[in-house]
Amino acid sequence: MATPTPGSVSVAASTAAVYGGRSAPNPVPYLVNSNAIWTWFGQPIALRAGDFTFSGGVSSAGTISAHIIDHASGNAVSTVQLSSTALEVDDHDQPQFCVLPSGNIFAAYGKHNDEASRYRRCTNPADPGNAASWTAEAWVGSVSQGMFSYPSPMVFPADTSKLYVISRRWVLASPSTRALSFRSATNYDTGSPTWTLSTDLFKVENRIPYWKLRQVGSVVHVAITNMHPVEGAAGLYYFRLVHNGTGLEARLPDGALITAGFPITNTDCSLVADGSSTRVWVLDVAEGADGRPRILYTRYPGNDGSAIEYWHARWTGSEWVRTKIADDGAGLYSPEVYYPGGGCFNANNPLRVCLSLPVSGVRQVVEYQTSDEASWTVRRQITSGGSAGSPLKFRPISPVNHDDRAAYLYLSGTYTTYTNYSTASYAVAG
Repeated sequence: MATPTPGSVSVAASTAAVYGGRSAPNPVPYLVNSNAIWTWFGQPIALRAGDFTFSGGVSSAGTISAHIIDHASGNAVSTVQLSSTALEVDDHDQPQFCVLPSGNIFAAYGKHNDEASRYRRCTNPADPGNAASWTAEAWVGSVSQGMFSYPSPMVFPADTSKLYVISRRWVLASPSTRALSFRSATNYDTGSPTWTLSTDLFKVENRIPYWKLRQVGSVVHVAITNMHPVEGAAGLYYFRLVHNGTGLEARLPDGALITAGFPITNTDCSLVADGSSTRVWVLDVAEGADGRPRILYTRYPGNDGSAIEYWHARWTGSEWVRTKIADDGAGLYSPEVYYPGGGCFNANNPLRVCLSLPVSGVRQVVEYQTSDEASWTVRRQITSGGSAGSPLKFRPISPVNHDDRAAYLYLSGTYTTYTNYSTASYAVAG
């Protein structure tokens, strides 16, 4: 598929629409924060609650902040520093958010590898841009079970008495094994929660898996690789976590129970894309209108990062059907040659994806759409201008439960490594 040319996409149809009784939002991107970055792991990196969209990031000084868009006040943005100090200069450290049953907001964050995840709660969600609305920084559970990354908080309707934080655990006594794990807490919306020890959900010995999560009610769709593609033949797998009212269980896409006890491994899961000859990496996962999973991922012809492709996979009920969406070009930098520009599903509509890819030699953020999940066309080009790599426009995300006033956020700026960057975050309406 050819990449779009600048100015080739009309936004007239978008601006003529009506969103929830309001006038159509302005499709021109607007600044959220002039000093912010995120990686593409962790979920959700952004969400909407009422008239507010919550996102967050790591500054070039290593502080972690929440960036709160007040849509009722003309998209005014407030910044609340979450970390009590500068943690580290590393794009992996951004916060992930969860709306608690009370309406309070839970934000979890931490270092790339931290003793335990950290968190704060917004206990006055009507005024989230006020630093006084947030509790003091606290720790998620015990600090004796290894190092943790990418904390994803969630509450399941099947049992609202517990809050779960799903994260990566660096397994003790193993320099090269990471696990997808969780801790849960009761009394989580108070100053005195009770945390469990960590339970591993998925693990591959001597490998570093990567995943994306999508919670829909009491189900969490998990798209996961068995290793980093730099380690070797990284394949893509799927399973779902289901809260059955008493605890979590793992199931295949057809609903069959995975009978192996936790932690499961990649051979217990459903194979989405075989990486034995061509490596792959995960970008996002979503649930379609039919209740079945969709996965956005990257494929690496040549297995060296010199060429990257964006692919889509959907579960038909009996098999995975895979289609190519577009080409991404080469990786963002050496030695992380497998880093793509990034992409995501529209959080409300998995028939749309937002990708960062070269347009006439300049990396832009472009939205694609499909009607049949087999062929993809450009819906609109969100960014324009610049020159090759200056500024870099990349890593789009779509806020959970957005109402089109901030359908996507993305980064723009200079990015040399995940510990050397100068980027701003922008939002664009639906």
